[in-house]
Amino acid sequence: MPPRPLKIALVTDIHHGPDIGSKKGTFAKRLFGKFQRWLASSGADVMVDLGDRINDEGVEHDRTRLSEVAQWFKQIRLPRHHIVGNHDIQCLSLSENEALLGEPLCSRSVIVNGWRLLFWAVDSRLSKASGFNAKPSELAWLRSELKKQKIPTIIFTHAPLGNGSYTGNFYFEKAVPQLAGYSPKQSEKIREIIERSETVVMCINGHTHWNAYQCIDGIHYLTLPALTELFPTHPKPTAAWSMLELKRGGARLEVFGNLPIAYELTFKQLNKHWVNIHKSYAPKGIRPR
Repeated sequence: MPPRPLKIALVTDIHHGPDIGSKKGTFAKRLFGKFQRWLASSGADVMVDLGDRINDEGVEHDRTRLSEVAQWFKQIRLPRHHIVGNHDIQCLSLSENEALLGEPLCSRSVIVNGWRLLFWAVDSRLSKASGFNAKPSELAWLRSELKKQKIPTIIFTHAPLGNGSYTGNFYFEKAVPQLAGYSPKQSEKIREIIERSETVVMCINGHTHWNAYQCIDGIHYLTLPALTELFPTHPKPTAAWSMLELKRGGARLEVFGNLPIAYELTFKQLNKHWVNIHKSYAPKGIRPR
């Protein structure tokens, strides 16, 4: 039975708190209020938050600010799902985040209208020395979960999985790759799990605060801009949130606010791959000339 249409509202990188760098945290409450008003008439079926709800400053400040953000989310009358970001757990534990939000933050998936929405909760503690690093157990969970059903799957994460270019990014142009996502070696390992599953059609993340897109093996990798970022839209913050409309055979993703963009995307067949002789699951008999 083909999946039915589904509308998913997305927000990411709220960064409530003091202004730090180009993150305009003092605008978070007002901008989130605008998101709430838009959401009320959007027709969304589900809401997804991709993490970094606060600008971390210390345990007590972080607990207070996360409590405030949690109250904003609790006013939303939709099924909601959250991903943990690196700023969320810089000073607070994962369990404290879960308790304040009243929602789970572990890796999990739900099936809605025939679509699998997979929330991959990799340890988001960001080290300046080693960056993001998925543990063997987290990779094993992803591999196992993707095998459970052969249905179209969208993966939601905080950090990007595509390992694309960060040229022009205020935070990450000159950073080691891990600070923006994962090392090239680990990114390749993650994508191989995703590609071998033959079910993933799209991966969506926040963290790098801008619009970005890649297509690898026919899978769409999209980065969404932050709610309170300044660098692409100075002197105004980006004031960004998004709507993902899933339909049979494809999707439309529209980013609203001061950095708008829209994507019309076609999904590949679940068991098809780009020709790549370096992958064991590529079509046999293909040879370079």
